[in-house]
Amino acid sequence: MLYRVFPQTVDAAIDEPGGPLYVPRARQGRGRHDQPARYGAMYASRQGQSAVAEAIQAFRGRVLTDARLRRMSGRPLALAAFRDDVLERIVDLDDPAELLARGLRPSAVATRNRAVTHAVAREIFQEGAQGSVGGPRSKRRGRM
Repeated sequence: MLYRVFPQTVDAAIDEPGGPLYVPRARQGRGRHDQPARYGAMYASRQGQSAVAEAIQAFRGRVLTDARLRRMSGRPLALAAFRDDVLERIVDLDDPAELLARGLRPSAVATRNRAVTHAVAREIFQEGAQGSVGGPRSKRRGRM
């Protein structure tokens, strides 16, 4: 299973604003694997707790209130679960054999140097993979 925290609109379609698969491309580009001109990157975790922890990590050391669990739009954060067994081709960047085959070192996957991580993501996208898993938080990044 994959888990994602997102700002929910109850009647939104699955891929519309407020739906669990909606990714606003205009807000992408700063992430390790984001390339909004080529694809949308949806970050998800293999563990629900990890997805929630990432969504609230900015509030570390502060009281977590209901207001902090809402976006500026007023939409509440929700946790969605997705089956990952239906995905055809996911590149596992935690697999040493995969890194070796690509001529990559673990540091190239985990670096904060966006030129390096974007090049890796671009190559994976051009191969036709539906996404990748691995790196610093072992998350799946899927194209949309």
